[in-house]
Amino acid sequence: MLARLALVVSIALLTTFGIAAARGTPRAAAKPHELSARAELDSIGSVHARLAHYRFEGVVQVVVTGKGVNQNLEMPVRYVFDRPARLRTEIQNPSMGSTLVSDGDTLTISAPSLQQYTRQPAPSLVPGGGNDAFARQVDPLGEYARMASTATLVRAIGRDTVQTAAGSIEVVKLEVTSPPDTTAKGLLMHPRTLWVDPASHRVLRDSVRVDIDHPQLGPVTSMQVTRLVRFSDEAQPDSEFQFQPRAGDRRVARIGAPPAEGPTLEGKLAPDFTLTRLAKATAATKPPRTARARAAATAARTVKLSALRGQVVVLDFWATWCGPCRRWMPLVDKAHAEFGPKGLQVFAVNLRESEGDVRAFLVKTGVKVPVLLDHDGSVGAAYGASSIPLTVIVGRDGKVVRSLIGAHPEADLRAALREAGIE
Repeated sequence: MLARLALVVSIALLTTFGIAAARGTPRAAAKPHELSARAELDSIGSVHARLAHYRFEGVVQVVVTGKGVNQNLEMPVRYVFDRPARLRTEIQNPSMGSTLVSDGDTLTISAPSLQQYTRQPAPSLVPGGGNDAFARQVDPLGEYARMASTATLVRAIGRDTVQTAAGSIEVVKLEVTSPPDTTAKGLLMHPRTLWVDPASHRVLRDSVRVDIDHPQLGPVTSMQVTRLVRFSDEAQPDSEFQFQPRAGDRRVARIGAPPAEGPTLEGKLAPDFTLTRLAKATAATKPPRTARARAAATAARTVKLSALRGQVVVLDFWATWCGPCRRWMPLVDKAHAEFGPKGLQVFAVNLRESEGDVRAFLVKTGVKVPVLLDHDGSVGAAYGASSIPLTVIVGRDGKVVRSLIGAHPEADLRAALREAGIE
């Protein structure tokens, strides 16, 4: 049940900053009594749109109710943004907290409670660039600028007092109605209430109710209130936008992956080795007759990893008896066919099997990827191949870029190759 409730809370969190007005929806003409409220919302939008950088620290309270559901969570949040692309988002959810950090080039997503993190190219946050939902999640104050341009109705509904780290502030309350999001099925977002400092035009509190027709839990209501505690519009230090793993943190292909996913060689120089490539055997090919000829043929098939420095190399440790290896091999073979002409070196490193068994497998499956023979398993041991398939991507500098344990979706392999500069 906790996992299902966490999903509801996640929906609610994304709803606050993730449901935008329909694109291109015209704004209705304001009635006379709405003009002052509309002007205030426009000022709010203008102030938040002009922020070059900011640090927002606050608390989000989420109350989720429904049949058999009654959850009340209070989560400290922290948003640091340096437009257009550097950011840090921290949500201390008691069941599954998260941290997102981007230096503008690389986005790191971390789950501290799992001691896991992922890295990927940072998405573009240019408005209309296809990542608007993500931008609303990591740049919540930017949402107020979008809200001002799309709201269909704005009403002043009274005054109140809000407590912040700077003391008590007298505020005005606005109720803002936005066009419905027709892409979010089973979700109804009610008008949003903003508590606004009329002197700075900054939002100090934000409340929204969402009714969700959840496929497992049925009708669920989520009430979320975000409260500002501290705010700064000064430039933030570069260290805010750099992710430093803690002791014990493991980089994984995806958050929630099994513990065995933790690669130990990433960022380190790949262990060097020399292995022999499996010879191509055809009916028309006769084996060399003399010892010298056989030695020369073997030398021609010798592969030394360090000699491939400057190229991206994929090492797929496998065996014919391994079921996941057999399912994974076609994707490795596909990468070899697609990116081999572009300079990618792909090798299937077979562990402790005879040439006859390996060759029979290749003939039966039609796999064309070059095979290296690790007869005694020493190379596999150096790479930690205690569980196979193990796929290691070695960068042009000779360091391990990514290790993938087990069979993965093709997208994981392609993401690792992109990280190494192959796409």
